Amino acid sequence: MSSGKQIIAGRSKWYNTIRGKFFLVFSLLVLFFSAFILIYIPIRLRHQAMSSIEEKAETLAEITAFFTSPALYFEDPESVEAGLIKMKNNPKIAFVVILDKNEEIFAGYGNEKVEQLGYANIKEGVSKNKDYYLTNVPLMHEGEEIGHLYLGHSLEVMNSSISESRNWIAGISALFLVLGILFVYMVSVALTRNLRSIVSAVRKIGHGDFSQRAIVDSRDETGVLATSFNLMLQNLEDSTDALKRREIQYRSLAENMNEGLVQIGEGMTILYANPRFCKLFSYQESDVLGNNIYEIIGLNDQRPERGQLFAPTGSDQVEIRLIDREGKDMWVLVSSVATDQGRSINAIFTEITRLKQTEADLLYKNRELDTFVYKASHDLKAPLSSLRGLTDIAKSETNSDDGVQSYLGLIERTIDKMDEVLLGLLEVTWIKQGSLEYVELELKDLVSIVQRAIEHAPGYESVQFIYEIPDGFLLNSDVKMMSSVLQNLIFNAIKYHREDDSEKWVRVSASRTATRTIISVKDNGPGIPLEARDHVFDMFYRASLKSQGSGLGLYIVKNSIEKMGGTVRLKSQIGIGTEFIVDLPNIPLEVN
Repeated sequence: MSSGKQIIAGRSKWYNTIRGKFFLVFSLLVLFFSAFILIYIPIRLRHQAMSSIEEKAETLAEITAFFTSPALYFEDPESVEAGLIKMKNNPKIAFVVILDKNEEIFAGYGNEKVEQLGYANIKEGVSKNKDYYLTNVPLMHEGEEIGHLYLGHSLEVMNSSISESRNWIAGISALFLVLGILFVYMVSVALTRNLRSIVSAVRKIGHGDFSQRAIVDSRDETGVLATSFNLMLQNLEDSTDALKRREIQYRSLAENMNEGLVQIGEGMTILYANPRFCKLFSYQESDVLGNNIYEIIGLNDQRPERGQLFAPTGSDQVEIRLIDREGKDMWVLVSSVATDQGRSINAIFTEITRLKQTEADLLYKNRELDTFVYKASHDLKAPLSSLRGLTDIAKSETNSDDGVQSYLGLIERTIDKMDEVLLGLLEVTWIKQGSLEYVELELKDLVSIVQRAIEHAPGYESVQFIYEIPDGFLLNSDVKMMSSVLQNLIFNAIKYHREDDSEKWVRVSASRTATRTIISVKDNGPGIPLEARDHVFDMFYRASLKSQGSGLGLYIVKNSIEKMGGTVRLKSQIGIGTEFIVDLPNIPLEVN
């Protein structure tokens, strides 16, 4: 934040501003165009003039060669001299020299200039001293070369004109440069006026003055920018005011809440603490701020790792037992949220001493209740066994009385049902109070053992069993608990098949992922009604009065699976069948 304020408050050098950069760039462009005009136009003019001179000189040379060739052949220099009079009077034609085939001067004028240049150097083009344009033409007669014509066109007039033109062009370029730079400066000032007003406003905003506004004096993009900037400032001012009001509300809420609120910075230093937090640990606010959180909550000697008490990232909740300054034992729920990429923590301390005591009392009463259920169920087993024995004796002694036999049969079925309930209650108590003993078992073998254990169940013979379990499918689990789960699920699948179904089947399948084991028990029975599906795992629940059993089977399944760290769910369609899906974590054998 500090570096940002320095950048806003500091004065940039002129060439680092937008106006300076705009001025420099376009001034360089103006300078480039001025230099281009100064250099290119004279070169272009010279090129055009030279093209004209080249064409003129070559044409004159060819014409002169045409009318001098016969005179040279017949050795009539007077005729040649007469033909060269007009060219000699032309100041632009510096020299014309005609040599015969022996390279002796036959006719012409200005031969002293040719000798200075050298006949060997007279080729097509500008002379070395830049004074003449040179050309030479062979003189032919009936296909035979009889001499050479050398012609030199003066470049003095052209050079003088080009020099004068360059001076004019230099003046025009300088004027263009000055006017262009002046124009660029004025445009840069006009274009950046709104931007400079925005920068001025930003500097004042950096000191907290949100009432500043940028000047809008144009309808171009900078004017639109200034208007948008002013709108942003208005929104920012409104948001700042709203934030201040919200901060007051939140502070009021924090000051009056019933939980202790604390903000912790780097080094676990307390930055803020509300009155409830201070009261919870018997401190004044001035004694808390700036101190280490572990010192305040009485953990200075232990100093746990940050992740054990406060969330290193995200959020977390931890219950911890503390002792306050007065030596009073208390339980606290610490709910923490890491902010600013983990550099600070907001934490709420809620005293839950009474809640923990209530939980302990409830746990104790539940254990007492489980113990009572276990003892009562166990104690009732003996009287039920006696009743069954007396019923058998009574049935044997009253063979001829059908009415009595019917009553005794009803008593016997009631005893069986009570016995089933007691066995279920004993199993529920064992699940809740017993410990798990994990062993490695082969699932297919365990399912076969369970199947043999229920082979006397009604309707067993009419059901086809389908196993979709890979050979060697091993599972680390509690044998007794897993057997109970499979037995209850398979027994229910057999028991609730419709008697009129011609093809009854129960399919047991298993699969595994990297972390989970999935076991499925599926049947093609009547299905479970929709209104009953949310209650089938409840204790003593039966879908209807006609339903058989104690209503504990699926309750036992659910509690067993949950004790082993898994889940169980069902899928069912009326008239199609039901599937129970058991999802268990893959437990290493060494967990036992």
